[in-house]
Amino acid sequence: EEKISHSKEIIKLLRKAYEYLNPKINKRILKQIASSIAQEYFEDNDYEMAKKFFDKIAVVYRKEQWNFLLSSILLSALDCSLQLGAVTDYLDYSLELCYPNMHITKLQKNQIQNNLLSMLLRPESFNISEEHHVTE
Repeated sequence: EEKISHSKEIIKLLRKAYEYLNPKINKRILKQIASSIAQEYFEDNDYEMAKKFFDKIAVVYRKEQWNFLLSSILLSALDCSLQLGAVTDYLDYSLELCYPNMHITKLQKNQIQNNLLSMLLRPESFNISEEHHVTE
């Protein structure tokens, strides 16, 4: 039991479900499965793969203006960027999460804005680290 990677098995099964569905008929279900895959990659500390899935999902949620779901995806993508040290992506997600139509708490928005201010005021000393993690 210890040698079995549950996340990898879950991802394998979710990918099979994803490949099985017809994308023209089941678009929303596919995005839900993709979101589950991304979350599982995240839980398995594979932030690069998680971010790739979150980015693909975000495109659809932006287009269809599903801001509640988009907010959740962007927070996860922001966390991936933090873990990967991807400063440009971190800035992009932070700015988008500050839009008025995003469904995040005032505390989360304040944390993001404070992180952005730190980056703008002291870019040479700003280091993406756990201290800039946005709490849920």
